[in-house]
Amino acid sequence: MMINKLKRELKRQRIRFAVFLRNDSNIEYFNSFSEVIMLVVPAAGNVFLVSSALERERAMKSSRIRSIVVLKYKNMKELVMAKLGRRIPGIVGINKLNVTLAQHKMLKRIFKGAVFKDISKICNNIRKQKTEQEISIIRKACSITDNILADFARKLGKFRDEKQAAMFLRERIVEKGCEPSFEPIVASSANSSMPHHEPLKMDKASQIKKGFCVVDFGVKYKGYCTDITRTFYIGNPSKKEIDDYYFVLMCQEKALRMIKPGVKFSAISNDIENDFKRYGSKQLHSLGHGIGIEIHESPIISAKSKDFVQKGMVIAIEPGLYFAGKYGIRIEDDVLIDSNGNAKFLTHFSKKLTIINKR
Repeated sequence: MMINKLKRELKRQRIRFAVFLRNDSNIEYFNSFSEVIMLVVPAAGNVFLVSSALERERAMKSSRIRSIVVLKYKNMKELVMAKLGRRIPGIVGINKLNVTLAQHKMLKRIFKGAVFKDISKICNNIRKQKTEQEISIIRKACSITDNILADFARKLGKFRDEKQAAMFLRERIVEKGCEPSFEPIVASSANSSMPHHEPLKMDKASQIKKGFCVVDFGVKYKGYCTDITRTFYIGNPSKKEIDDYYFVLMCQEKALRMIKPGVKFSAISNDIENDFKRYGSKQLHSLGHGIGIEIHESPIISAKSKDFVQKGMVIAIEPGLYFAGKYGIRIEDDVLIDSNGNAKFLTHFSKKLTIINKR
């Protein structure tokens, strides 16, 4: 189904075929199995994969695409041209965002005389709106994420330090049959003011101290990612800290109310940014991002975004308030733009400020 969308767009733009090279996330999207050398999608004709002999059996078991050619010719050019025919290929679609200079030179040798056209926007547009099957998988992934976070919250007061807490998340993700969509973040007290704090890479583990504790993690389930953030409080928060927390929550709720089909994400982001300015602060990062087989993908949700709200999108909304060297607060949920154009939560863990006594 997704391949057919691509084939129709290639035909419409008079692109003879598209080529995706190893490590391109579009291979995983269109094929479900990414450990191949090349994916070739003709506008007319059969789609095929190029695999090494080493990975052929795995590719046969895991790929949606059943036509798999093993690289056994003298070189790649002979193999591909034997499959596609030896006439000048015309326009060849490539994902320029994923093609290195060396790979581009290789493609020029294989498809001598071809005109190369960037199809990254075509692929992004196809991937923006999720199918019912994709939504079902992401919904299940979010349920797993909520369950792991509930387990974590019950134990947060007992963790020795951030590294131990982050390792707990990592281990629970694996126990659930998933993998982390990114390395878990547990940022306590002053560390919470750093949006991308890395507890698992710190030489010296930081103790979980009094104050806010930002917990940001996600799972990858059947190829699809989740991303959730909650901010807990260890000890007794001041009135200012409580007010700061509920300001961030208000911003998230407002952003979600503004989501309607056709609304520009830049307009939503600018509106929330103005709220931050009136509060005497500013956002250090984008308001959100799309989610799919990659943790960050289209649509872009920022003040400079050219994307607009469309039904079937799955996005994360994550306003954050940070005071350098003091503390930070971030709240993030995964959200589906449903068939009516409304924002529906896929993650459901409570956003009421949870206060925990350290033991």
